Amino acid sequence: MLLNFFKNDRAPRNTRLPLRLMGERIHIRSPERDDWEDWVEVRNRNERFLKPWSPAAAFSNTTREGFNRRLANYHEEWDTDRGYAFFIYRNDTNALVGGVTLNNIVRGAGQMATMGYWLDEGETRQGFMTEAALLACQFGFSALKLHRIQAGTLPENVASQKVLRNCGFTQEGIARKYIQINKEWRDHQMFALLSEEFINLGGSSF
Repeated sequence: MLLNFFKNDRAPRNTRLPLRLMGERIHIRSPERDDWEDWVEVRNRNERFLKPWSPAAAFSNTTREGFNRRLANYHEEWDTDRGYAFFIYRNDTNALVGGVTLNNIVRGAGQMATMGYWLDEGETRQGFMTEAALLACQFGFSALKLHRIQAGTLPENVASQKVLRNCGFTQEGIARKYIQINKEWRDHQMFALLSEEFINLGGSSF
C-alpha cells in the first residue's frame, strides 16, 4: 500500500494541515473549509444508515455552521496532539465517501488512540473502509509513534467487526455501557491492534 504526504514525505506529530495519505483506490486527507457542502450532503443522506451505530452528537447541526465548528475542533485537536480526523475520498471520482479518526490520544506510558470511522452506504462492501483504516493505522503507528490502536463496535455490527479483523485487529472483550447510542448506554465489543502486529502485517515505516 502506498502512503504519500504533502510535506516532505514525512508526518511528524507537529505536521501542519493539510495532510493527504494515498492508497490504491482511496485516499484520506484532513478536512478543509471548502468540504462543508459535500460533508453536509453525505451526512444527511446517510443519517438513517449511520444513526443506529452513532452517538447522537454525530448528527447534531449537520449544516455549514456545524461543519465549521467541527473543523475548528479538528484543528485544535490536531495542534494539541489529542486527535486526528481524516475524510475518505475515492481516487477515481474524488468523491467524499466517509471519514476515519484517531482520537482520545494517550501519551506517556500508554501511547494509544481510539479509532472511529464511517462510510457512505452506497460505497460499502468494496473494501474502501478497510483500506482507509489501514492508512489511518499506518499514520498512527509510524508518524504518531503509537503502540496501540483500539476500536469498539456494537455487538451486532458485523460489518464493522469485519473491517477490524481485515486490518488485523484482535477481539479483546466487552466494554460495558461504553457509549451512549440513541439515548441508551450500549455495550461495545472491543478490538485492538498493536504496533508490532501491524509491522508483521506488512505496514511500511516512515
